[in-house]
Amino acid sequence: MMSLDPDQIERFVTDGYLKLEGAFPADVGQRCLRELWAATGCSPTDTADPPF
Repeated sequence: MMSLDPDQIERFVTDGYLKLEGAFPADVGQRCLRELWAATGCSPTDTADPPF
């Protein structure tokens, strides 16, 4: 199991997010992206009205 070091914790507190390299396989991330775009009804190529 991976644990965060003090610098990572501080970055999370400061920035509100933390990039975790290798947290899950790339194909899982791609599948999640497809499902999220489908669930929101938005398009990843339409930047006029992003869902965030």
